[in-house]
Amino acid sequence: MIGLKTGSSTAELFPVPLPDVVRETVEHTGLEAEMTVRQAAMVTTDPRRLDRILANLLTNAHRHGHAPVRITLDGSTITVRDHGPGFPPELLTHGPRRFHTGAPERGRGHGLGLTIALGQAAVLGARLDLANAPDGGATATLHLG
Repeated sequence: MIGLKTGSSTAELFPVPLPDVVRETVEHTGLEAEMTVRQAAMVTTDPRRLDRILANLLTNAHRHGHAPVRITLDGSTITVRDHGPGFPPELLTHGPRRFHTGAPERGRGHGLGLTIALGQAAVLGARLDLANAPDGGATATLHLG
């Protein structure tokens, strides 16, 4: 996390088949997720950092949302969606804050998972957008290219 905070982290970039990397992440987390590939793509990215982002997004979707959790790949874009209450308005307005959770008994804020995912995305030169689906649930969309 120190490197993410100081901006000294660098990505080790390799061309990888995105659907394979996403499947491996889902398998290693042991979490359920329905995956749809609209368009498969080879991307140049750091697979270790991408794995960290996706693992955090999947964990967050299962911990704070409801099934089904869906992952959609469309070229170099990955969307993780749950069917829970969605992100709190404060998170969408101000972004996640480290060491905070949305649970009243654990303080205010939104935890480390999304903060780490955003930091790792920045190291990759990617963009991570957080939103609520119009029909309910949270969506996190990672734009790699």
